[in-house]
Amino acid sequence: MARIRLNIVLHKIVEDQQEIRSRYDTTAEFAYDLVKQLRSVVRGSSIELGIFLDDGYQSQSSFALRLAREQSNQIFIPLITQLIGMDGYISYKEIEALRQEENIILCSHGFSHAALGVYENDTVLPTLKGGLYRNMPIGHDLVLAEQEIQFQLRESWRQLSDLGIQTDVFVYPYGIYSEDILSIVKQAGVYTKAYTCDDGLEQVGVGSLAIPRLLIDNTLSISKWVKKAESIVKR
Repeated sequence: MARIRLNIVLHKIVEDQQEIRSRYDTTAEFAYDLVKQLRSVVRGSSIELGIFLDDGYQSQSSFALRLAREQSNQIFIPLITQLIGMDGYISYKEIEALRQEENIILCSHGFSHAALGVYENDTVLPTLKGGLYRNMPIGHDLVLAEQEIQFQLRESWRQLSDLGIQTDVFVYPYGIYSEDILSIVKQAGVYTKAYTCDDGLEQVGVGSLAIPRLLIDNTLSISKWVKKAESIVKR
């Protein structure tokens, strides 16, 4: 029987509440307490807890090392390869330290974090059939051609390989995907697992290109996030 995992997604970790700039920023205290309580939710069951630290912010490095050395949960750090070593992001030296930890998995979050899907009226449309991006770092009016999506997938994989990071895991930027995108990821031939921001549980070891994760932000209290996680676990 496949193992089951509840995956949560955290982003930038800050030390003080005053440093929060986005709804997805959380203090280290908030993040650590949430992880601690979610471990209690799954303790004694057959469900594991997976922790994703998306985007590869520099502040995630020490947090990931702390978690890895205290517990056996798997910690995933999806890296935007274009930003490795840039100000505010994990350095090459830190990558070497993270690679030494058995519980930390470095994986791909694309070359530049470009959204692979397109939006129209808040609905994700098939990738190659028009629409505008809401979350494009390099502009809100760009639509990627299939070869550009392939570049995001393959170039990030190649750059990670050059760093000695062998991964078959991809995390969709902004969690956005569609049937077209699933097909393109499959055609790329380098990833066997890809993660979204859908709510749900993962069947560990069962290859899928649309694996759910619970996206955490600072708009809810820890107790409300715990209740949400409990509702997912009980489905």
